Amino acid sequence: MIISNANKSNLPNILQLQYAAYQSEAEIYQEIIPPLKQSLSELEDGFNKGIFLKAVIGEMFVASVRAVKRSVG
Repeated sequence: MIISNANKSNLPNILQLQYAAYQSEAEIYQEIIPPLKQSLSELEDGFNKGIFLKAVIGEMFVASVRAVKRSVG
């Protein structure tokens, strides 16, 4: 597994991974939850405001995490 910074061209893969990851949670709540409503353009907006990391095995995306620094107060 290789963990590295994601780039903008990775966002469709990250969005696909996000959709797959949240299906079971949506079933529990019996509704479409926010991660399943997010569009590629919304994901790109978040990408421009923070940092995204990806974990890949070969060519397969297996995980992603994102962070945004916010001021307190």
